[in-house]
Amino acid sequence: MTPQLRQPVTGRSPWKWATLAADSSWQFELESRHVDEIAALLKTLRTAKLEPPHIEREHVSGPALCELISAMRQEVEAGYGVARVTGLPVEDFNPEDLETLFWALGLLLGQPVSQNSAGECIAHVVDRGVSYDQANVRGYTTRAELVPHCDAGPDFTGLLCVHPSKRGGESSVASSMAIYNEILNRHPEYLDDLYRGFFHDLRGEGPTGSLDELTNHRIPVYSYFDGDLSCSFNTKSMEQANDKMGTQYSATQRASVDYILELAGNPEFRYDMVFQSGDIQFVNNHTILHSRNEYEDYPEPERKRRLLRMWIVQPECRSLDPLYADRFNTGPRGGIARRHDLGRALPGLSSTQP
Repeated sequence: MTPQLRQPVTGRSPWKWATLAADSSWQFELESRHVDEIAALLKTLRTAKLEPPHIEREHVSGPALCELISAMRQEVEAGYGVARVTGLPVEDFNPEDLETLFWALGLLLGQPVSQNSAGECIAHVVDRGVSYDQANVRGYTTRAELVPHCDAGPDFTGLLCVHPSKRGGESSVASSMAIYNEILNRHPEYLDDLYRGFFHDLRGEGPTGSLDELTNHRIPVYSYFDGDLSCSFNTKSMEQANDKMGTQYSATQRASVDYILELAGNPEFRYDMVFQSGDIQFVNNHTILHSRNEYEDYPEPERKRRLLRMWIVQPECRSLDPLYADRFNTGPRGGIARRHDLGRALPGLSSTQP
């Protein structure tokens, strides 16, 4: 029998809106000394002709910057599970420099991993004109609303806003730990199904490359392991797996999934943010659900909403049950398998140009 936590989650991770709104300790600002260190770091890396993914942790220096990111990492690992950094003057850097400095920040948090079959560790979140209603389409390549979910591959997800949208695209976060406490209190009958979990559709990005490949096993929505409760939740990949298997949710499964979505969208649980150029957000995928409103772009291609996204593995943040941690059939914390027969121009995947 899968171990279950039958006591409320305590500490800072089970927050609600009022707590996050009243406490700014999870928000960080880059000062001139941090920006100066970033500029110096970029100059050093250019001189050494180093660029992602060949930049390693030992190449990244800057005492003030390292101290700031260390405090932010602590917040994401063991605090609220979310951190926001403001003050990066993106207009001072070209696209290649932005990717390099974002990579460097990621190395201060852990190890970036592949986000798609093209093997990209930095993806461009930009509308590519595809529909999210289509099978095997990833949400970050569309401008559609994205319902509350966790990214399945990484411990942490990072987003750097290069250009905001003309309208919409607000980011929302909710604590999956606070949601768990509410389920435990009001609907404990849902827990057996949530701990048992669901198969997920790999959307053509599994090791086999088959459009019908699913996870090898059910992925628990909640997993209690080595004293930590973790959450993995993505309704689209769960429901598409049902479609491909020809199965349906049971009544209790449907009710449990709907209740999580209801709570994650409830203003009491949800915290909303508007991305501006230079904003950076990091979330802990084991304790946070994140979502996004549908957005409208500017007509000029160079002004399209564009975020850089990074998936980061940080095994030191917590131990994970091996089955829970293997969510792409690549082993625990494995990320998405790279297919060497694909290029960056694969439709639906990111590249520097839309």
